[in-house]
Amino acid sequence: TRESMASPFKIPSTSQTPVRKNSTSVAPQVTEHTIKAKAFLHKEFSNFNISVWNVHDSQGIVHGVPMTLSIDIVQKGANTYLCGIQDKYDSQQVKSLLMLGKLFREQHKNTTYKLACIIVTADITPSALTLCKNTKIKVHLLNSNGDPVV
Repeated sequence: TRESMASPFKIPSTSQTPVRKNSTSVAPQVTEHTIKAKAFLHKEFSNFNISVWNVHDSQGIVHGVPMTLSIDIVQKGANTYLCGIQDKYDSQQVKSLLMLGKLFREQHKNTTYKLACIIVTADITPSALTLCKNTKIKVHLLNSNGDPVV
């Protein structure tokens, strides 16, 4: 059975995210890796609440211009994990994930939780991997079958 965890904050659903004029929307690309990565997340965190956080970054904190962003979130007790899922990560994409974490913290400053980032990818550059180690981002490398690379 799947255990439902109470969320310490309200994550807006897609229907609650207002459409803004003069802004860009970044929808995650659905690739074979994305499907396998989401299956990995659901397997790895099977007893926890997994949802999607949609947010309008009106100040351009993440990418320098206003846009609507979307990312998977795992609630595990008092811990919240932003889950970056892409086929390949470079340093700039890791920095964007960190900025998304900053935006998340700003929007949820009156809550008590511990925030961390997770990356699920098939490939990551050496410089991005070093940045992840330095910022304590956990990286899950998956092979072409969607299984973790040890």
